[in-house]
Amino acid sequence: MRTSDKEKFLSEALRVIALLMLGLFVMGNGAETLQAQGSIANASLSGAVYDKSDAPIPGAKVTLLNSTEGFSRTFTTTPDGRYSFASLPPGAYTLTVEKSGFGRYQQKGIILNIAQAATQDVSLQVGAITQTVTVTAGAALLDTTTANIGTEVTDRQLT
Repeated sequence: MRTSDKEKFLSEALRVIALLMLGLFVMGNGAETLQAQGSIANASLSGAVYDKSDAPIPGAKVTLLNSTEGFSRTFTTTPDGRYSFASLPPGAYTLTVEKSGFGRYQQKGIILNIAQAATQDVSLQVGAITQTVTVTAGAALLDTTTANIGTEVTDRQLT
């Protein structure tokens, strides 16, 4: 190969490598953006479990059920009575709390919206676990972490 042919070949090779590198960089940043968008769409629910004297209840079993999506998650409260469910898809949930020596607490109709960080504290009553306190009215969930408001948009709304 002559020198000018070598220079042309190297120049073309460097251009192809630069384009490949740029493509990989753009794709890598796009994946991070998509992951971030996915986590923004998720909701979370956290809170604390107390007795009637406002003392925290450690070791309580907290279950969050989404029957529409067909899944449930369980969390055991920390020593200070706290629980937390992250990365939840928006939807309607039922929250159940159980602890030996206390009546079962169940709240139906908890609505979590897109990007909502909701808080729901629970007060357990002394009693047998076979007793259930069911809350059917939708209690207002408090989002103390952000001023953002989110909503779901269906494909019918877009057309």
